[in-house]
Amino acid sequence: MTMAWQLAGSLLAIGLLVLLAWRYGQTGLPALRDEVEARAIADSIAGGFAATSCAIDGNGHGALLRDSNGRIVLVHPHGAQFIARLLGNATVCRREGAMLIVRDGNLSLPLDLAREAKEWEVLLAGPGLAA
Repeated sequence: MTMAWQLAGSLLAIGLLVLLAWRYGQTGLPALRDEVEARAIADSIAGGFAATSCAIDGNGHGALLRDSNGRIVLVHPHGAQFIARLLGNATVCRREGAMLIVRDGNLSLPLDLAREAKEWEVLLAGPGLAA
């Protein structure tokens, strides 16, 4: 009988934690607020990065930015925050309509770029992304 009460108490506690997490918005991926935030995150990479163009995922779950030297940075979620990753020759992408799936190493990130998906697919397919 004691074991049944322990199990019931544990299940109740887990349910309460799930309810609190849902209530306070601790579900899903973080979202970029705007292009200014994406540019600030991209600028944090070593050596600096001054974006000349930017495309943000329709849900704010990532962004692609390009500088005047042709370097491309992917801003993507990492836990509850965003980090910037300088893309290189190992980066592969494929487009499915408005969705661009970017793969770099062990990262695979789908980005809903709407009309900009084709343009960024061409940029990512170009030779020598990173110096």
